[in-house]
Amino acid sequence: MDAMTTRTRTSLVIALALVVSAVFGAVSSVAAADKSGKSREIMVTSLENQDPLVAGKTIRFTAQVQSDDPKNPTKTVKDVNDAIVYAFFTKGKESRQVSLVFSKKGLYEGEIKLPKPGTWKVNVMALAAAGDANSRGVGTMETTWEVKKAGLSPWMIGLIGVGVLILVLLIAYAVIRIRKNKPSGSRKPKGSATAAGKQKRKKPRKR
Repeated sequence: MDAMTTRTRTSLVIALALVVSAVFGAVSSVAAADKSGKSREIMVTSLENQDPLVAGKTIRFTAQVQSDDPKNPTKTVKDVNDAIVYAFFTKGKESRQVSLVFSKKGLYEGEIKLPKPGTWKVNVMALAAAGDANSRGVGTMETTWEVKKAGLSPWMIGLIGVGVLILVLLIAYAVIRIRKNKPSGSRKPKGSATAAGKQKRKKPRKR
């Protein structure tokens, strides 16, 4: 019990340290930006999934993080390659959190396995790295994913179809063999029934 309590306290301390570090980094970047006279706002501009949204399956996704100057946003958009990016997934009491890894040109990659189908709320948060004097603030994006129930994969459907076809062919072959091997049965000679009928029709002679 004491060991479990110690581990729990250690986990809480580590989590708190991470949160404090992230907040400190964001504050430091804002202060540095203000001193340098630069005010580029960090933002999450896109979120795309590379795999189908299916419950219980691994879903790979990417988020695009950029920054711009609010005074002239259309001409000053730049990729941010050193941000701290998280994705949060919630559905009722279910929640998941993923830390994204930088890939290239402002793209950050992550993957998640959602346990249940239905509508999941997705929140992406990007923080400027500590000491980044070119970006400031916190960028966020909120959307929803419609996650489908896991079904049979195409190759499984094909395999089942082949199995059904083989079963039908085996049944047809067995029926044909049974019909060929079935004895024809003993047939009565022709005319025997007619002769017996004639004998029945004969009337006794009068004496």
